Amino acid sequence: MRLLGNILWHIPFLGFLSAIYMLFLGAFFTLTIVGAPLGAGLFELGRFYLAPFGNRLVNASELGTPLSQNPVWVGWGWLVTLCWLPFGLIACFILVFQALGLCLTIIGIPPGIAIFRSLETILNPVGKTVISSNLKMEMTRRHMH
Repeated sequence: MRLLGNILWHIPFLGFLSAIYMLFLGAFFTLTIVGAPLGAGLFELGRFYLAPFGNRLVNASELGTPLSQNPVWVGWGWLVTLCWLPFGLIACFILVFQALGLCLTIIGIPPGIAIFRSLETILNPVGKTVISSNLKMEMTRRHMH
């Protein structure tokens, strides 16, 4: 089912264009050095858009990555997030309407759901990472017990 969802995402709905756009945007912000936290998050969003079915976006702090524990990186990330917020709100607003439009048709519901899952990350991409759905379910299961 995940394979079918990813195929539908790419072929009729051109999801690969969203992935390429986010990867280029992430490269741009990373090259500015100042926007590196934002660029890293947009890279992860691009990776998510390559295969949205079967993957989830989570905060890197949930995984305990070294950068997520560095106070300088975290502080700089918050500053970059505040600068990104107006652009993130505009992008989030546009994506909500795109997802709602997709959900008006039966075949557009899966891509619409993929866009809805990415809204939190487009609003605040700093510190996000892509993991498999199975890993996310296991993390949730362990957290519940």
